[in-house]
Amino acid sequence: MTARSPEPSLLKLVLGFLPIEQESAEAAFGTTDENQTYVVAASLGAFTAAVLSLLERLDAAEREQFCHRLAARSAGDVQPWMVEAALRGTQGDADAVVGADSTVMSAIHMHGLYLIRDEYLSATESRKLQASALVHALEYRRRWDGPLPSDLSQQFRDLVRAMVSGQNFEKVRVSEIGSFTFHRLAYCAFLLAVERRFSETASVEEVREFVVRARTRWIRPESLNPVLAEWSLLDAIVENGSVDDLSLDETLRVQIVLTRALISDLDLTGEALDDFVAEVVEQFDQVDDES
Repeated sequence: MTARSPEPSLLKLVLGFLPIEQESAEAAFGTTDENQTYVVAASLGAFTAAVLSLLERLDAAEREQFCHRLAARSAGDVQPWMVEAALRGTQGDADAVVGADSTVMSAIHMHGLYLIRDEYLSATESRKLQASALVHALEYRRRWDGPLPSDLSQQFRDLVRAMVSGQNFEKVRVSEIGSFTFHRLAYCAFLLAVERRFSETASVEEVREFVVRARTRWIRPESLNPVLAEWSLLDAIVENGSVDDLSLDETLRVQIVLTRALISDLDLTGEALDDFVAEVVEQFDQVDDES
């Protein structure tokens, strides 16, 4: 694992790009060639998260105006149509950026982050997008680096097993795998456990009954507020954004506690637990085009 750049570096880079800070950005691009993949992934992840959020509130005319404003900032290096192509690329239209010059696209990302900071999103709004930016950045980096090596996959399986079972969890050293990798694995485990336990049409009452039972049988009542547990589960089922304001650390804690309760309720042991762990790592390692 020593040959792989540490995940905390990617996390720190993303936080410096959203909202973008000139000193952090300049320092990032001044790093060694070995770390440039991380820098580009972080800047692109931040741009993607910011743009996807911004486009939800812009109509067609405002979107075109954004393209012209960004192009104007580039002193002629970027044309408005190129910005539109980049926007479509972030929305999943791969054809829109076929043959695009990497230098121009990088300029669009950087000018875009400054424009969004100065004229569109407040610092608070940008910080709320940091978790999403981290997910995008990790996916970009792993898309370029390829799938996980088998030895790393096994380490991830061991980590997920400790995470969901609670056995030997105190021996886990987050610093060895990176804090964001740890968060991402926890998130995948949580979503899979929710998917196994609840249908897409699960009612609020059904979720509430589970929380009551979980806090009676598997969770110390004082360790998790029932409303927070309920909202976290409902957000995973219907993606209503009800817990988006939670910090990454609090989100991690809630997800791990609930995942253990879900595993207990599903009675996953032995081979069934092995299959669950393997599926979590497979989902983590899967490169998809939705992010």
